Amino acid sequence: MKVSPTQNADAVTATASTTQADDTSDAAFKAALEDAGVKLHKNEEAEKVDGHAYIEITSGDREGMYINTSGNVRNGQAFVLVRKHGKEYHIYGTGKDRLVVGFHIPAGDASGADRPNRPNTPGTDDIKLRKGETIEPVPGHAYAEITSGPRSGMYINTSGNSRHGEAFVLVEKADFDYHVYGSGADRLVVRANKRDDDDNAK
Repeated sequence: MKVSPTQNADAVTATASTTQADDTSDAAFKAALEDAGVKLHKNEEAEKVDGHAYIEITSGDREGMYINTSGNVRNGQAFVLVRKHGKEYHIYGTGKDRLVVGFHIPAGDASGADRPNRPNTPGTDDIKLRKGETIEPVPGHAYAEITSGPRSGMYINTSGNSRHGEAFVLVEKADFDYHVYGSGADRLVVRANKRDDDDNAK
């Protein structure tokens, strides 16, 4: 399994709002994408997806796929989008290079503007969020999802263990969840059964 490292949140500058131009003309839209490091194939067209850091390919050889526009380590990469049991799965690549990244689908406005910072999320009073971030609890797990802000789509450990308050990328594979903290030499991958809380991770 290929596990992608956590993005450096400070480097995430190309968000959906900046890569998807308000001017709806094809030329302006494509120029904005190119500025963000996103290139379409010949004869491809794409549309923005409101509230998400990706675009949908609407024509061409990859029609029906999506392209990551978040500015993270997968920026510009195409993926297949699968929705199942209240979650989104972004599937990159095939075979041994296949990577599946899972996201909980937030209720209500995807921007998080209509929700309090820490709705019904126990164990988060001492967790410092970044400017513009909101979080939502993940039922049955000792972590919360960051639903807006520069680290949107990542998760924060709320278990009270040694990683409490740390952000991670959630990767799902077979019967296990993988919590990926940090990057490079500091990267830590923690494996947990899908039904287990992060505090019980092995």
